[in-house]
Amino acid sequence: MVALWYLAGPSPFVSSHTREAMSFQLLYFALLLSLLWGLVGHLYCLPLIPLLILLGLGCSLVGARRAWEGERYSYPLTSWLVGI
Repeated sequence: MVALWYLAGPSPFVSSHTREAMSFQLLYFALLLSLLWGLVGHLYCLPLIPLLILLGLGCSLVGARRAWEGERYSYPLTSWLVGI
């Protein structure tokens, strides 16, 4: 993703999508890490982990498809993080 951001140059479209995707992946990774670290041993919370993995994969695929089609896509919970 960083290579694409670098190679795209001053393209605001690619820059916006890359910033959104990177923010989503960082937030998503922090959420999964905190769940794995804090909730290990609580069996009732284990079904959340596969659901969050599917959510992250689904959002990434939708974002990639929208970017491919030239549309703007805002990932869930990241517009406040990026400041858009």
